[in-house]
Amino acid sequence: MVDIPSKASTAGASRLRRAYHPKVKTGCQTCRIRRVKCDEGKPVCVRCTSTGRTCDGYTLPPSSSYSSSTSTSPSPQSSDSYNATADLKLILPRQSPEEVRSYRFFLEVTAPSLAGAFYADFWLAEVPRVCMSDAAIWHAVVSLGSAHEDFAQHGQGSRSVFALKQFNSAIRCLIESRSPRHADRWRALIVSTIFTYVCTIKGLHDQTRIHLQAGCNLLRELEGLATKGRTTLNQEQLPEAAQDESWISTVPVSIAPIQSILVTLELQLEALGHGGITESPALLLRNKTLNTWRYYTAPRPSHRPTPDTINQAYCAAESLFSGLILFSQEHAKQLGDLQTGKSGPAGLSMLAARQDAHTRCYKEISKAMDIFKQEVNAIQREPHAMLPLHLFQSANRLLLIQDPEEHDLVKRQNDLPALYKSIVDLAEQIMNLDPVKTRRVSYTQHLFLVAHSGIGQSTRRRAVTLLRRPRLEGGWDSLISASLAEAIMDREREAAPIHQQAYFHHYQKTDIRTQRLSSGIEKNTRKVQR
Repeated sequence: MVDIPSKASTAGASRLRRAYHPKVKTGCQTCRIRRVKCDEGKPVCVRCTSTGRTCDGYTLPPSSSYSSSTSTSPSPQSSDSYNATADLKLILPRQSPEEVRSYRFFLEVTAPSLAGAFYADFWLAEVPRVCMSDAAIWHAVVSLGSAHEDFAQHGQGSRSVFALKQFNSAIRCLIESRSPRHADRWRALIVSTIFTYVCTIKGLHDQTRIHLQAGCNLLRELEGLATKGRTTLNQEQLPEAAQDESWISTVPVSIAPIQSILVTLELQLEALGHGGITESPALLLRNKTLNTWRYYTAPRPSHRPTPDTINQAYCAAESLFSGLILFSQEHAKQLGDLQTGKSGPAGLSMLAARQDAHTRCYKEISKAMDIFKQEVNAIQREPHAMLPLHLFQSANRLLLIQDPEEHDLVKRQNDLPALYKSIVDLAEQIMNLDPVKTRRVSYTQHLFLVAHSGIGQSTRRRAVTLLRRPRLEGGWDSLISASLAEAIMDREREAAPIHQQAYFHHYQKTDIRTQRLSSGIEKNTRKVQR
């Protein structure tokens, strides 16, 4: 006879034997830390928002498009490989159409323009990801996209007021946040970085400094917490330090690119505010853009070039350009003496010797370009892939004291007008390509270099005309650059003697600054030849 278990015993057994369920790992970060069940609402879960908490978003699975796309940064010359808008259409139903429009502009235009060669992961992957789960960052991003669209329309659109509203909404979300102190730090750091660009676009330079300084202060605070555990602490302080380091490791964005971006902006403001470089060598050493060129070597001829090797050469060329600009700021007095003929061959040799490392990198890039010409297939040799590299290399050649391509100083001087013109030609060719493929390419600084220091009024004015096309590159505003270059040219014309002013007006072929440069080089050339 079979014993039939009682209902009570059956219920007891069912309570003891819980059916197996796989552990869910797809909840938001806040719910997972609290170890509570997440409803997985998008863009933020109700479980967090209903209790006054800030939902810190979702970690992406390894197979997601983000993890695969951020492993290596795409080439600046290639089209955008981050297709965030395709997925975000499904998780943004509660946002207003205006917000979605500005966000799409940010993804398609603003982010690539800010990414350049060094910050693709941050602007094209990390910021779009975290703004989906944080209202403050979302509104800041929408404000930036709206301000940039208004800038691109010469301020004649209706996006300016909307950008201001989104700006205020981002601030309100930060103030009303109930997140833990550690979460507010990194959120405020990202928002401050974005606000710095918003104010730059709007021409609010005092506000730019305020937000930049706030970002730098937050960055130093975060860095202090990161190193707190490595300093000498007593036993009571160790648990607190360990807790600080543990939450820093859970920050959903990389701090390193923010650090480099803020340093670059700080250097630019220092140069504009004081007419020179920052007095902090530590800032320079921490800037990736200023130091990548030091370590570049060309690929071996036996290795087949790939898009990655082209991108590495491009990054090195851009970094070398920044390094040479920095060199010219550090040695402004010596270069001035050389241009006016005050310093002799010794001064010329001294400056050339200090550029030995720069010249080495230039030659490595030239070697790589020769390999690309011979080996890279036709698809990779498309104009948007190689023209930017040629542009940077031409500008680098111009900034080197001793021309690696032409050692005869007289011939170099005679070739300078053609070199300046070639830079403008290359920039214009890039500007006439498909903008989708060239949004991450830099050329504003090259045009400003020609407009500011070029030989030949016609070439300089042509560069200014191209700068009048609205464009944002990192912290560079092409319209401000054009206005500054025109102001410099006007001052040169006013300072010239009366007979030269007529020459300016009728022929626009030269200027007093160029004449002094030419005479200085010619004096040194004669001394060297003797």
